[in-house]
Amino acid sequence: MTTMMYTWCVLTIWFMICQGGVCIQNTGNPKTSKVKKILILYDEWEKLYKKSSNLNRQIDLEAKEAGFEVYRTVLGRNRCCIDVSDANEHNINVADNICHENINLDCIQTYNECDLSEIKKIKDMDVIIGHVPVTSEFAISLKEKKFKTSRILLFISDIHEDIEAEYYEELDRNMIKAAEKAFAVFSVGPKVFSVLDRKFKALSKNIKHFEYLPFPEDDMFNNAVKPPSEGTLVQVLTYEHMIGVVNMKDYYKLITKAFSRVAKTYHDMHQQLPMFLMKGIPSQHRDEIKRKLFESLSAQDKYLNIKLPPYGTHEKNLQDIKQSNLVIVSSRKEPFGVAGLQAMTLGMPVLVTSHSGLAEFIRKEFPNEARQMIVRVGVNDFDVEGDIVKWRDRIIDVLCYNYTARFEVARDLKEKLKESKLIQESRKRFKDALKDTV
Repeated sequence: MTTMMYTWCVLTIWFMICQGGVCIQNTGNPKTSKVKKILILYDEWEKLYKKSSNLNRQIDLEAKEAGFEVYRTVLGRNRCCIDVSDANEHNINVADNICHENINLDCIQTYNECDLSEIKKIKDMDVIIGHVPVTSEFAISLKEKKFKTSRILLFISDIHEDIEAEYYEELDRNMIKAAEKAFAVFSVGPKVFSVLDRKFKALSKNIKHFEYLPFPEDDMFNNAVKPPSEGTLVQVLTYEHMIGVVNMKDYYKLITKAFSRVAKTYHDMHQQLPMFLMKGIPSQHRDEIKRKLFESLSAQDKYLNIKLPPYGTHEKNLQDIKQSNLVIVSSRKEPFGVAGLQAMTLGMPVLVTSHSGLAEFIRKEFPNEARQMIVRVGVNDFDVEGDIVKWRDRIIDVLCYNYTARFEVARDLKEKLKESKLIQESRKRFKDALKDTV
C-alpha cells in the first residue's frame, strides 16, 4: 500500500510540473518552432524551360536548405505547358497559376490576369520574394493586402542600360519605391550591385542592399568535358540577348563580323571552317535578324558558317557547351553572364567582354586567369573596326595557338570555382537575410 501511494504521489507531482511548462522547455519557443514559409514569385521553372539562367531555381533551393517551406509561382497559358517535375523532386510547392491567353509573359507588371486562388488559400507567409520589375509590384501588394506581417526580399538582375531614357527614369523611380518597402534587396552580380549601391546610397538611407552571385550547382561540376580531337569541326558558342527587333542594338553584327574574320583565317590556313552558334535570339525574330545580319556582311564574309538555335532546355544548353571549343559572352553591357559561368563550371575555355558582370567576378576571384579570359572592347561605336579585330585576334589566339594549354587552364579553373570564396560569402549573406526575417 505504501508503495502504491508513493508511486501515485510521484506521478501527481510529475503531472503538475509538466503542466507548468518545465517538461516542454526543449520544444522551443512556439513562435520559432512553427514552419517558416516563403513565397517566390516568378513565371517559370528554369531547369526545364527555355532560358539558360537558373537563378530563381537556385533561390528556391537555398530557401529550402535554410529550413523554409517553399511556395513558388509558375505561370503559363495552360497547364500542359508547365513541367515542374524537377520542383516536385525537391519538395517545392508550385502554385500552378493559369493566365489569360493574351498575357505577355516577358513583361508582367502585375498578376491581375492570373488565377491566384492557390496562393489565396495560404493563411500566412513569412517571406515573399519578388524580382524587379517583373513581380516586385505584386509582392508588395500581397504583403499590404493579405500577408501583412511578411517580409519582402527583392532581386534585381538588370540595370536596363539599353532602353529609352524616359522609360528608364520611370523604371528607376519604381525600383527605388519598391526597394524602400523591402526588408532587403539583392543585386545579381558585381556590375549591377556597384551601379545600384551608389544609387541607393544617394537616394535613400533605408535600403539594405547586398550582392548576390549566381552559383554553379554541384551536379554541373560532375560533367566531364574532354578536349576535342585534332582535326574535328571547331565550334564556338555565344549568347545574344535580344528583346525585340525594333529596340535591339547592332552589337550582334559586330561579333558576327569578328566570326567571319575568324572563318576567313581558317580558310587561308586551309583548315576546316568553324561552326558558330549564336543563342538567345527570340524565335519570332530569328528570320528577320538573320536576314539583317547577312545584309550587313560583304563578299569577304562568304566563309561564315553561323546558326541561330533557340536556347532549348537546360540539358540541351549543357550539351551545346560540351560540344563547343570556346564559349563567348560578347555583349557590351551584359549584367552578369550566367552562360559563361556555366561554361567555366564545365571546364570550357571562355572569353568575356570586359564590361560584363562576369568579368568583374573573374577579376576579383581569379586575377591570374583574368588576362586570358577578358576582352577589352569599347562601349560605343567609335571604333567598331578596332573591336572586330580585337575579338578576331583573341578568338584565333584561343583556337589556333596552344589550345591544349588553354583547355588545361580552364580545367584547373573549374576546380578553383568549386571553392570560390566570393560565391560562398554570397550564399551566406542570402541565408543570413532569410534568418533575420523571422
